[in-house]
Amino acid sequence: MINLTKRHQAREFALQVLFQTEFVKDIDIKNSLDYFKGAIDSSNEVYKFAEFLVRGVSGKTSEIDKHIQSYSQNWSLSRMALVDLNILRMAVFEMLYSNNEVPPKATINEAVELAKQYSTQDSSAFINGILDQIFKNM
Repeated sequence: MINLTKRHQAREFALQVLFQTEFVKDIDIKNSLDYFKGAIDSSNEVYKFAEFLVRGVSGKTSEIDKHIQSYSQNWSLSRMALVDLNILRMAVFEMLYSNNEVPPKATINEAVELAKQYSTQDSSAFINGILDQIFKNM
Protein backbone atom coordinates (compact mmCIF):
# COMPACT_ATOMS: atom_id res chain seq x y z
CA MET A 1 0.00 0.00 0.00
CA ILE A 2 1.28 3.46 -0.91
CA ASN A 3 2.10 5.71 2.07
CA LEU A 4 0.65 9.17 2.76
CA THR A 5 3.65 11.14 1.55
CA LYS A 6 3.72 9.28 -1.74
CA ARG A 7 -0.04 9.71 -2.17
CA HIS A 8 0.38 13.45 -1.66
CA GLN A 9 3.16 13.55 -4.26
CA ALA A 10 0.97 11.57 -6.66
CA ARG A 11 -1.94 13.97 -6.16
CA GLU A 12 0.34 16.93 -6.84
CA PHE A 13 1.59 15.26 -10.01
CA ALA A 14 -1.95 14.39 -11.09
CA LEU A 15 -3.11 17.96 -10.45
CA GLN A 16 -0.34 19.29 -12.69
CA VAL A 17 -1.29 16.89 -15.46
CA LEU A 18 -5.03 17.61 -15.17
CA PHE A 19 -4.41 21.35 -15.11
CA GLN A 20 -2.22 21.14 -18.18
CA THR A 21 -4.83 19.14 -20.11
CA GLU A 22 -7.44 21.78 -19.20
CA PHE A 23 -5.23 24.70 -20.07
CA VAL A 24 -3.57 23.30 -23.20
CA LYS A 25 -6.50 21.93 -25.19
CA ASP A 26 -4.46 20.15 -27.85
CA ILE A 27 -2.50 17.91 -25.45
CA ASP A 28 -3.76 14.47 -24.53
CA ILE A 29 -3.36 12.65 -21.24
CA LYS A 30 -0.49 10.43 -22.35
CA ASN A 31 1.53 13.39 -23.66
CA SER A 32 0.87 15.34 -20.49
CA LEU A 33 1.89 12.39 -18.30
CA ASP A 34 5.03 12.01 -20.41
CA TYR A 35 5.77 15.73 -20.10
CA PHE A 36 5.83 15.56 -16.31
CA LYS A 37 7.29 12.04 -16.10
CA GLY A 38 10.84 13.35 -15.81
CA ALA A 39 10.09 14.52 -12.28
CA ILE A 40 8.87 11.10 -11.19
CA ASP A 41 10.06 7.59 -11.91
CA SER A 42 7.34 6.04 -14.07
CA SER A 43 7.92 2.61 -12.57
CA ASN A 44 7.17 3.70 -9.02
CA GLU A 45 3.93 3.82 -7.07
CA VAL A 46 3.75 7.63 -7.09
CA TYR A 47 3.52 7.67 -10.87
CA LYS A 48 1.10 4.75 -10.92
CA PHE A 49 -1.28 6.37 -8.42
CA ALA A 50 -1.08 9.70 -10.27
CA GLU A 51 -1.85 7.96 -13.55
CA PHE A 52 -4.79 6.16 -11.90
CA LEU A 53 -6.19 9.52 -10.77
CA VAL A 54 -5.63 11.27 -14.10
CA ARG A 55 -7.12 8.49 -16.20
CA GLY A 56 -9.98 8.03 -13.76
CA VAL A 57 -10.88 11.71 -13.69
CA SER A 58 -10.56 11.96 -17.46
CA GLY A 59 -12.77 8.94 -18.01
CA LYS A 60 -15.51 10.12 -15.65
CA THR A 61 -15.31 13.90 -15.97
CA SER A 62 -18.95 14.43 -16.94
CA GLU A 63 -20.23 12.26 -14.06
CA ILE A 64 -17.86 13.90 -11.59
CA ASP A 65 -18.81 17.38 -12.80
CA LYS A 66 -22.50 16.61 -12.23
CA HIS A 67 -21.73 15.77 -8.60
CA ILE A 68 -19.68 18.91 -8.14
CA GLN A 69 -22.28 21.11 -9.83
CA SER A 70 -25.13 19.72 -7.74
CA TYR A 71 -23.32 20.69 -4.51
CA SER A 72 -21.75 23.98 -5.56
CA GLN A 73 -24.59 26.36 -4.89
CA ASN A 74 -24.47 29.55 -6.95
CA TRP A 75 -21.23 28.51 -8.64
CA SER A 76 -21.21 27.14 -12.16
CA LEU A 77 -18.24 25.01 -13.13
CA SER A 78 -17.20 27.62 -15.67
CA ARG A 79 -16.77 30.19 -12.87
CA MET A 80 -14.47 27.97 -10.83
CA ALA A 81 -10.72 28.34 -11.02
CA LEU A 82 -9.24 25.46 -13.02
CA VAL A 83 -6.99 24.50 -10.12
CA ASP A 84 -9.96 24.29 -7.74
CA LEU A 85 -12.06 22.39 -10.25
CA ASN A 86 -9.34 19.81 -10.82
CA ILE A 87 -8.71 19.39 -7.10
CA LEU A 88 -12.45 18.78 -6.69
CA ARG A 89 -12.51 16.34 -9.59
CA MET A 90 -9.65 14.27 -8.16
CA ALA A 91 -11.23 14.14 -4.71
CA VAL A 92 -14.68 13.26 -6.02
CA PHE A 93 -13.18 10.53 -8.20
CA GLU A 94 -11.33 9.09 -5.20
CA MET A 95 -14.41 9.28 -2.97
CA LEU A 96 -16.83 7.74 -5.46
CA TYR A 97 -14.80 5.44 -7.68
CA SER A 98 -11.75 4.10 -5.85
CA ASN A 99 -13.49 1.48 -3.70
CA ASN A 100 -12.72 3.41 -0.50
CA GLU A 101 -9.03 2.60 -0.79
CA VAL A 102 -8.50 5.92 0.97
CA PRO A 103 -11.02 7.00 3.63
CA PRO A 104 -13.15 9.88 2.26
CA LYS A 105 -12.18 12.17 5.13
CA ALA A 106 -8.50 11.67 4.27
CA THR A 107 -9.27 12.45 0.63
CA ILE A 108 -11.07 15.64 1.66
CA ASN A 109 -8.16 16.64 3.89
CA GLU A 110 -5.71 16.10 1.04
CA ALA A 111 -7.86 18.19 -1.32
CA VAL A 112 -7.96 21.01 1.23
CA GLU A 113 -4.17 20.84 1.62
CA LEU A 114 -3.68 20.96 -2.15
CA ALA A 115 -5.96 24.00 -2.32
CA LYS A 116 -3.93 25.74 0.40
CA GLN A 117 -0.76 24.98 -1.49
CA TYR A 118 -1.83 25.71 -5.07
CA SER A 119 -4.82 28.02 -4.98
CA THR A 120 -6.20 31.08 -3.22
CA GLN A 121 -6.74 31.60 0.48
CA ASP A 122 -10.51 31.10 0.14
CA SER A 123 -10.28 27.99 -2.04
CA SER A 124 -9.64 25.53 0.77
CA ALA A 125 -12.91 26.44 2.52
CA PHE A 126 -14.81 26.35 -0.78
CA ILE A 127 -13.42 22.91 -1.66
CA ASN A 128 -13.97 21.58 1.85
CA GLY A 129 -17.61 22.70 1.81
CA ILE A 130 -18.41 21.00 -1.49
CA LEU A 131 -16.58 17.77 -0.66
CA ASP A 132 -18.10 17.59 2.80
CA GLN A 133 -21.59 17.79 1.31
CA ILE A 134 -20.78 15.10 -1.25
CA PHE A 135 -19.38 12.88 1.51
CA LYS A 136 -22.46 13.34 3.70
CA ASN A 137 -24.69 12.29 0.80
CA MET A 138 -22.66 9.31 -0.41
